[in-house]
Amino acid sequence: NARMTWEFRSYSKPDSQRGATLDEFIFDDLNLKFKQVFDQPLTLTVGRQNLTFGNRWLIWDGTSADGSRTEFFDAARLTYDWQSQKTVVDAIYFDQAAEADRWLPPINDQHKALIEQDERGVIVYLSNTSLPRTQLDAYFIYKHDTRVLAKGNDAEMYVLGARVDGGLGDPWKYRAEFAPELGRKNGRDLRAFGFNSRLSYFVKDSWNHNFRLGYEYLSGDRPNSGADEGWDPL
Repeated sequence: NARMTWEFRSYSKPDSQRGATLDEFIFDDLNLKFKQVFDQPLTLTVGRQNLTFGNRWLIWDGTSADGSRTEFFDAARLTYDWQSQKTVVDAIYFDQAAEADRWLPPINDQHKALIEQDERGVIVYLSNTSLPRTQLDAYFIYKHDTRVLAKGNDAEMYVLGARVDGGLGDPWKYRAEFAPELGRKNGRDLRAFGFNSRLSYFVKDSWNHNFRLGYEYLSGDRPNSGADEGWDPL
């Protein structure tokens, strides 16, 4: 799989910047995918790829500093489809660089930062659909940050999370996810907690109306505690 993206801009004001900027061309997708590895229900994807789990609360957009241009991860992903147990298990190693030219140099490099720090880590994600109309997820994330830009972090973070997504019978659906964060961040102990949820009602009329109520809680830092309780979006 290969894809190259180019996002140029044309300025009309101020007059001092009038005109178009060529900007850079960057690979935001370049990977090899191997299926039925060892004649097992295993899929191995190696290289630059998008990673999305759940409702993209924690695992999504590995290149957040460059806006909407890219969202890739430089990663190796092993997926096991355990069909008899209606469970999919993903094991992922990722290695993100703040500078875009570490793995695949852009064409016409503008030295744009992709993230504020170098990031390495692992993700283990399990999804089970054995219950009717219900998906149960559990995951573990480890992430090590090394500051590159002034706003970056030096951190070692551990996350254990769980998620449920299901139906309460027509026309109701719900989802809920919670995850504590532990470790060290910028010289302080990290002790944070987050919760994300949504309740949906589907009218199923000719206009397909639906109504959604969401609630999210993200812990904030208490400056005098000595630890860092501020939620990190990873």
